[in-house]
Amino acid sequence: MKIIYTVLLLSLLFQVGNSQTNVSGTINSNTTWNLAGSPYIVISSVTVNNGITLTVDSAVVVRFTSGQELYIYGNLNARHTLFTSSKDTVGGSPAKGDWNFIYLGTWNAYGTATFNNCLIRYAGTATTSNHGSIHVERGTVNLISTDITFSKSYGILFSADASITLTNSNISSCEWPIRYGGQAPLVFNGNNNLTGGHL
Repeated sequence: MKIIYTVLLLSLLFQVGNSQTNVSGTINSNTTWNLAGSPYIVISSVTVNNGITLTVDSAVVVRFTSGQELYIYGNLNARHTLFTSSKDTVGGSPAKGDWNFIYLGTWNAYGTATFNNCLIRYAGTATTSNHGSIHVERGTVNLISTDITFSKSYGILFSADASITLTNSNISSCEWPIRYGGQAPLVFNGNNNLTGGHL
């Protein structure tokens, strides 16, 4: 099943369509990014406020321009979604660190994110090695059958005030798959593959 959805995502990625939605700024009400608006181009940082949920529908593509990121101080629910570089297109030349990261939580907000059958690639920020494709300062992340690849830095970086669960997921072709910033729960379910760099 995962292969079918991966093929669907890749076929959507290489289609040349007329629809495109540029996104930036703060999300202050529950929001859904749907297929009709895909791809969503993050042209400046997007922040999901505390208590707010961003839902990303199946087969949606989210592309980040250089140096941009998604901050989750509320909730993110993504299913069968591709998060990638704006250069990851037909004729493009994507590279590690093209965009920064998906960042969860802050000192006064606890972020949650579920990635179900998602692809996250070419993140990790090119300007510093202190972030991962997913960076959890304070929050909970659940990865289900999700692949994180081609990070300039870590696949996942998390602090002591975080909780991470990986289920049948893969982190590969990153400088390092995972970095602990402190003692925190890290749970593995099913078959997970972590390769490259150091664990």
